[in-house]
Amino acid sequence: METSPDSLLLIAGLLLLAKVSGAVAIRFGMPSVLGILVAGLLAGPAALGLIGHDEFVGNLGHIGVVLLMFLAGLETDPQGLRTVGRTALLVAIGGVALPMAAGYAVGVLAGMETMHALFLGAILTATSVSITAETLKELGRSRSREGNIIMGAAIIDDVLGVLVLSALVVAESGGSIGEPLIKLVLFSLLAFGIGRWVMPLIAEHHTRIESPDTRVALTLAMALGFAWLAYEVGGLAEVTGSFLAGVMLSRTDLGHHIVEPVSRLGYTLFIPIFFVYIGSSVTLSDLTAAPLISAAIVLVALITKLAGCGIPARLCGESLATSVRVGAGMVGRGEIALVVASVGLAEGVVDATGFSIAIVVTIVTTIAAPLLLKAAYQWFPDARTVTSPNPALAAEFAAGGQ
Repeated sequence: METSPDSLLLIAGLLLLAKVSGAVAIRFGMPSVLGILVAGLLAGPAALGLIGHDEFVGNLGHIGVVLLMFLAGLETDPQGLRTVGRTALLVAIGGVALPMAAGYAVGVLAGMETMHALFLGAILTATSVSITAETLKELGRSRSREGNIIMGAAIIDDVLGVLVLSALVVAESGGSIGEPLIKLVLFSLLAFGIGRWVMPLIAEHHTRIESPDTRVALTLAMALGFAWLAYEVGGLAEVTGSFLAGVMLSRTDLGHHIVEPVSRLGYTLFIPIFFVYIGSSVTLSDLTAAPLISAAIVLVALITKLAGCGIPARLCGESLATSVRVGAGMVGRGEIALVVASVGLAEGVVDATGFSIAIVVTIVTTIAAPLLLKAAYQWFPDARTVTSPNPALAAEFAAGGQ
């Protein structure tokens, strides 16, 4: 596929738009991803019509989403997932099960096909670790009791969301039930073998590679190769493979060394293009096609995270204040919801209207999450705040490399 001068100009414009809009959003106390999405929405056909479809630029954005999930895997601490506790696990399960069921029910009531309704529910299961972490950091509560629960549950939530996404993609692939299962088993065996023997061997000898650029290139090759294996061998979404590659490398010394350069590469070029280009994919007709459904889904998105995460925390013996804060901190959807929506759109199980609803949900919940969390601290000032180390992510990378 050839590039044209127009493609190069579009890339330049998208990068400038993403960085400027992200900086403006941060200046107003909002996550940068929100500014990028809104800028793409305004510059696209939904408003000004300055950004059109370009296949080459779209492919760059596709690489961006693969890198985004690879970084999410790198920033995941498997040991932290095991030690974060029963509360975080139950909060994560509630934060996936209730939004999934409610989203599916709304989709069915709105007349959607079964698979479309399931993907709508899957979009609602996501939780944005970056938005939550940044808000907790600003409030000085990253190491509080509720901060630990939120961060641990958000990571488990993302893992469960990836598994739900993979299951839906396999279900949509058609054919006999045996073929997807065989492909899943084969990929699982390959993934286990590579994760158990190949990656540790490479990671153990990475210091013999003198060039840092070569080490980064090697890990990117593993991420892209694993993404290909997941799609071609396992019948899964490519993002599933890149996420698993990141998780496997996160336990190694090599993984610790390459987080910063990979994050810099991704957030300099590919990931901003993904966010702004995905925002520009929405048309005005899509946004106005189903206003009642959009409003209903936004309401469901807010309530199901508040209840689905807050109630399990309360049942685990947490105080009312801590439970409310946990529910509020899990409201934001962010980039993971966009990943699920984009995969669903590519697979043909989310139509243009469903994709636009996902954009609206992401924007509204991204704005609502920090506002609700700050309000929860104001309304419940006497909550228990036991300080302990954050089990999951380093703060500097929890904010998504911004």
